[in-house]
Order: sequence, then structure tokens, then C-alpha cells
Amino acid sequence: MIRKDRDGRSSVVGRYTIETNQRLEAMLAQAKAEILAGAHFRTPAYLAQLHDREPDKLERWLKQAEANQQIFSIEHQGYALYPVYAFSRDEDGNLVLCLAEIIAVLHSKMDGWGMAFWFRSPNNFLVGKRPEDVLNQASEEILLAAREEACSIMHG
Repeated sequence: MIRKDRDGRSSVVGRYTIETNQRLEAMLAQAKAEILAGAHFRTPAYLAQLHDREPDKLERWLKQAEANQQIFSIEHQGYALYPVYAFSRDEDGNLVLCLAEIIAVLHSKMDGWGMAFWFRSPNNFLVGKRPEDVLNQASEEILLAAREEACSIMHG
């Protein structure tokens, strides 16, 4: 098991070796880089421009929505980045309605990065599709997949 000390350094606990720990950290760094390279997460300023909203107001709204678990973010270089796919495709740019319910299921088991990985990964319950790609069409199926994910994490 990998644990972080209070200074953010990783340490190895249990059966993992230092080499395994380094491989896991390299895989995590690569996965984060792929998430960031995919342009699926953007700053509030970018999202404000995309949805024709005032940047300061949208940023406050996003922070409140995140506090209410209606959206999640990932942190990169000190900035909160929000998923573009969280917004409905209607002209108002509202949040996808089912997202809050999905976040409620996953939130106790995952942080923002964990949810970003989950939404980006192909899912067997979605016939190999990624939740982020079908969020507007298959909300019930994604919710079932999230519940299964939460159960599998709980049961190990």
C-alpha cells in the first residue's frame, strides 16, 4: 500500500517494494497527463467563454456547485479544473442533471482525480464506452455502473 506522509512524500507499506511504488507513481503520473492532454478539463475562465457567462460569476457558481456535490474538479498546478462533459449540450450550459447523483455515489470512495479516471475509462456496464462520452444519453446506465464501482471498492 502506498501512503503519503504529511510532507506529501510516498512511502511503501505492506507487500509493495520501492520499485513497485515507483512504477505505480509513474503510471499515476502518466494517467494524469493523459487526462490533462485530453482537454476534457478546463478552467472556469475557459468554461465561461465557452458558455458565454461572466467568468467571476461562473467561478463562484462552480465552487458552490462543487460544495453541493453537483460537479467535481481536479487540481493541477494550483488551479481547479472542471470537466467540460459535466455541462449539458443545451444553450444554457447547465450541469447534466444526473451528475450530482453519480458524484454522490462515487464521492465517498474517490477524490476528483479518481472520478476523472473513472469517467475517462471504458466501462463494462456501458458496453466498453466511457461514462464521459455517454453522460448525456445513458445516465441511468452510468449511475448503475457507478453503484457497481462503489460496491466493488467496498468489497475489495
